Amino acid sequence: MHVADSQLSLRIDGQHFHWRLTTEPRGLVSLFTRKRPKSVTDLVEQAGVFHLQQIQLSDGTDSKKGESAIFDWEFSRVDVLRKGTRSQLELNAEVFDYQAIHLLAARMRSEGVNQQKFDFYYKGKLHQSAIKFIEESALEINGEIKKIFIFEQTREGSNTTMQYSYADDNPALPLKIEKHEKDGVQSTMILKSVN
Repeated sequence: MHVADSQLSLRIDGQHFHWRLTTEPRGLVSLFTRKRPKSVTDLVEQAGVFHLQQIQLSDGTDSKKGESAIFDWEFSRVDVLRKGTRSQLELNAEVFDYQAIHLLAARMRSEGVNQQKFDFYYKGKLHQSAIKFIEESALEINGEIKKIFIFEQTREGSNTTMQYSYADDNPALPLKIEKHEKDGVQSTMILKSVN
């Protein structure tokens, strides 16, 4: 069932990266929700290392349900505001989220690295996570067959795995994102067009 259309954009200004994802419900789902999820991720690359600067999440309905995380690498901490509650996390290593992870996968491809562990920001916390290259395959996008490279992400304490598929000509652009639950439930995002 087609439940939503999403638009992912990446703006690069020197060493600064600005990811933005907006989602619009479609079909029957749009009749039952007013939510219009939006996420923004800002990061900077320094000497080959990515440093998240800020993450902002909202569902477009209630600002009190939103979330923000500000990363202070000088003092090795993250200031989090989630559902009206403030907290602070300690930074120990590179951190990625669901948008910045595409840059990690692209770096792994360019460096020939098949597996990497990292901290993953999710719902106001940092989780141990790993991403690994699992296989080459092919995917049809708008009638064109593309050779793809599939990476799989796991997160400590989670029954969910994510799979990201990329092509050689644009290694940071996900052509397909699959979410697999332990109970067999799966959701998929497939690229429709590139502007």
